[in-house]
Amino acid sequence: MRAFTRVDLTCSERSNELAFTTLRHDGWVELYALPAFAVLVVCLFWIQGSLFTRSIAVFAACIAAISTLALRLQGREATLRVRQDEIVAYGNLGRWFQTATRIPVRAIQSLHFSTGQEGEHSGIYVSHGWRRTCVMPRIEAEQAATILGALHHRFPTIPIGVPDSTRPISRRILASLHLLSQHNDHASRMSAGD
Repeated sequence: MRAFTRVDLTCSERSNELAFTTLRHDGWVELYALPAFAVLVVCLFWIQGSLFTRSIAVFAACIAAISTLALRLQGREATLRVRQDEIVAYGNLGRWFQTATRIPVRAIQSLHFSTGQEGEHSGIYVSHGWRRTCVMPRIEAEQAATILGALHHRFPTIPIGVPDSTRPISRRILASLHLLSQHNDHASRMSAGD
């Protein structure tokens, strides 16, 4: 058994869609070390703390246990299916109560990788309207580049980018997605407009 979580990515192509599936293999740190640490912290607060700190520790432990249980019950797989007109994601999407989402392509402002903001997983996100939805959680930047590159090649009308990122996308990822010249053209137009 590995120390840390590993995520395997598979891709399948059909006549009208691309499908990507991730399978998460949890490591012993996530399975045993983190729960043991949580129990230790609760015990320390229980022994050393006042009624208030005991209450907070028990409440936090209950929320963590419920969250872990909900994510475990959803399984280890997440699937992203992309068609010309819609994106469908289902499985363990990293949310407590939602295991599926469907977004029409016409509503998508951007499909991009993000390391995740506070409390979010790294993964592929869809910006649509005023929302941002994770459709492929817990993947690394290289896996995201593979997915986004395949999508850009198969469905060039789907907007791929990083509009809400606080840091610029790496030139290596842009090059792997064949977006480097488009990014440079956009940057030079932005500079000229200043």
